[in-house]
Amino acid sequence: MIYQNAKGRLVWHGGADAAWDAWKSASDWRANKRTKRGASKRWARFATLTARDGNACFYCGKPVTFEDFTIEHLVSLTQGGPDHIANMAVSHARCNATAGHLSVVEKVRLAEGMKGSAQ
Repeated sequence: MIYQNAKGRLVWHGGADAAWDAWKSASDWRANKRTKRGASKRWARFATLTARDGNACFYCGKPVTFEDFTIEHLVSLTQGGPDHIANMAVSHARCNATAGHLSVVEKVRLAEGMKGSAQ
């Protein structure tokens, strides 16, 4: 924040001078430290979902490992679905990409078809 005090002087607070210097030199600047998506959160979700559903892909039914899984939102976030464990299932990245942004009914039909063709 930059403001002018009663004496007419500019007062720089909260890193405004660093932001200004970065802008002048066309370099990167962030107000806050960048946070990383933690592997621990990913592991916790994987463990919770596999404890609930087993380690089978929601679509094809084949085993999923921690290294090759994605989280499938049954009602996609773009369609207003919650980012809650009750709206999630594990799947392979390839299977998840095949489903795209289908509705829940279409995803269930796709899963039934993929599991049926694998047998």
